Amino acid sequence: TARRLLRRFPIPFESLALLGQTPSRYLATLVTAGLAGLALPVVVAVMLAAAGRSLPGPLLAAGAGLSLGVAVLFAVIAHADVQFRARRIRREFRSVVAVYLSLVAMERGSGHGTVESLERAAEIGDGWVMQRIRTALVRARAHHRPPWDELRDLGEEIGVVELRDVGQIMQSSGEAGAQVNRTLLERSDSLRDQIRADALSRAEATTGRLEIPGALLLF
Repeated sequence: TARRLLRRFPIPFESLALLGQTPSRYLATLVTAGLAGLALPVVVAVMLAAAGRSLPGPLLAAGAGLSLGVAVLFAVIAHADVQFRARRIRREFRSVVAVYLSLVAMERGSGHGTVESLERAAEIGDGWVMQRIRTALVRARAHHRPPWDELRDLGEEIGVVELRDVGQIMQSSGEAGAQVNRTLLERSDSLRDQIRADALSRAEATTGRLEIPGALLLF
């Protein structure tokens, strides 16, 4: 049973890295949520007993199974919350990467070298995404690694493939500068188009879900 649950709900290492959480903290959150769900039916039963009431007979008969089911439900909700927050942050990360691609292209167009362009473009923004990119670049300089390798590793760690693309493009910067700039700008434009398409798709899905309660209310 535990193996089936792990296959169905594996530890989301990429999402945890993006949120800055450790796997041990994630597991502790699941355990805490499960214990809260396990205790909830008992607490409700005690409160009803104190008020001179009691749970319906079928619920009392399925007391242990009910507690276990609520515990599993709470753990699943905690897992889904991590994935939901990671998706939202990943969308923000992708939007900033699209801007970062354009900034790197402009720095290259100003005559700066590959490494300098990556570092100067990262210094322009002050948000948390740019801070993580700057940290990766500083780590690359401290470890005497190519910055594009560090960006590619960061993109794979947090599940943002667009950041990995930045590293791959800059790794091939031995080509003519104009060609690299064109590649950067084209990737930035395509990423913006993809972000707009995803936002439109989410808006349409949300509108569709809102039509259901409206139709039920009208009915």
